[in-house]
Amino acid sequence: MQTAVKLVLEPIFEADFEDNAYGYRPARGAVDAVKEVHRLICRGYTDVVDADLSRYLDPAS
Repeated sequence: MQTAVKLVLEPIFEADFEDNAYGYRPARGAVDAVKEVHRLICRGYTDVVDADLSRYLDPAS
């Protein structure tokens, strides 16, 4: 059942993700993100932003 739900929902959510999102996506991982950062640095970009939004939706304390 879990696999069936994944097969239905994954393409729906994948369509909404931006190409530069790497977390928790099929066929994309941390190594892919590092490779992309390296590629962009080689093209002349100089800024890298790393954001941790894990507590963004937590209720206020």
